[in-house]
Amino acid sequence: MRERLAAKRGSAPRHARPELYPTLAKFKPGIDFTGEVARSCMHCHMIGTAERETWRRERKPLPDDVLFPWPMPDVIGMRLDPGERATVLEVAGGSAAANAGLRAGDRIVELAGQPLLSIADVQWVLHRAPDPASLDAVVSRGDAIERVRVELASGWRRRGDISWRTTSWDLRRMVTGGLLLVELPQRDRARSKIAADGLGLLVEHVGEYGEHRTAKDAGFRKGDIVVEWDGRSDRWRETEILAHGMQKRRAGERIAVTVLRDGKRVAFELLMR
Repeated sequence: MRERLAAKRGSAPRHARPELYPTLAKFKPGIDFTGEVARSCMHCHMIGTAERETWRRERKPLPDDVLFPWPMPDVIGMRLDPGERATVLEVAGGSAAANAGLRAGDRIVELAGQPLLSIADVQWVLHRAPDPASLDAVVSRGDAIERVRVELASGWRRRGDISWRTTSWDLRRMVTGGLLLVELPQRDRARSKIAADGLGLLVEHVGEYGEHRTAKDAGFRKGDIVVEWDGRSDRWRETEILAHGMQKRRAGERIAVTVLRDGKRVAFELLMR
């Protein structure tokens, strides 16, 4: 069993202790229970933020495995039952899972040689998987045991959506200047004469404080519709905007952004942080 669980251990971290990250140096070992409890408590998600900030400060593009951590199973085309042991609820047609032959009702016993209990176990395997990847799976299907292979093409992580994650809050600070961008409803796309394959992201929120107000200071407003971003007008999700900013642009650069406001095009320059 020890051999089967060996892959559950990750690689050596950048720093032996979280407080060795420059942005976390203010934290001291232990929690101050006599006073500033909340401020003395380091949260787990802060470590990921510190890692991304380190890449940014080094002016290096963020690797996919850092930008898209802990991929959900839907990235490879399957949805699991949260109440059952690694049991497939649904498989998306044409996905890597479908191409491997996985079906609804399958219970995945092993993936990449690792025993599975939960969705988190699947996420761990995907988190550690290379790009591209071939993942062998052992599946319990009725009374039979089947073996399948899931082939993941280059760039497979980018199918994921990171906009809902807590980590995206700091990515917005660096890339969108504090803007929260959501897909424009279809009726509003038609009203604004935005093509089906054209960019149309609604500014749902504009940050107010610190570097999260960079976009506000540049002139952006809630309700603006982004139709061009850094020279591109094809249909992007907010996730693609964040990835582009972290992988193709560096802190201190300025990009051109065009929005629709009251039916008129308005151009801005946005500072990358």
